[in-house]
Amino acid sequence: KDNLPVILKSKLNRNIDQAISELSHEYEIGSILNSEYVVRYLALENDNDPPVLVLQDDSMETLSQLIPLGHFNLPEFIQVATGIVSAIKNVHEHGLFHKDINPSNIIVSKSFDKVKLIDFGLSTRINRVDVPLQSPAVLSGTIAYISPEQTGRINRSVDYRSDLYSLGVTL
Repeated sequence: KDNLPVILKSKLNRNIDQAISELSHEYEIGSILNSEYVVRYLALENDNDPPVLVLQDDSMETLSQLIPLGHFNLPEFIQVATGIVSAIKNVHEHGLFHKDINPSNIIVSKSFDKVKLIDFGLSTRINRVDVPLQSPAVLSGTIAYISPEQTGRINRSVDYRSDLYSLGVTL
């Protein structure tokens, strides 16, 4: 409506009820996080087919896009790492944990001075979550970055420390 750029996110590979459920969950979580460290959630348009989540476009690149370019010197790396830590801390202070911290879900400004988290589709309120043993084909999250307890392969509950594990792998 204000002619500012936005990002539209949909779930094309889901049936309409599942897509609405997943996007509604992400919108609810994202709306709680009114923060400089989180992409801004503007609206959920669920009268469309497929439903669409409307996000503010901050003209930032994902960390996964920046890493292959190899443009990080040590001060930039430290600046980005500090920003990621601040973003995760902010999410935890809001009583949530992300559960999918990885380079594709971290966006960085061109000057490396701003870092934000995106994709809160798996996020939950902070409490211990027991994860049942599952096939690797149905695990939630990006397998290379999730903590062992998120896989259900060890007898531990998932909590905020899982985000810290994923942060370590990302760095």
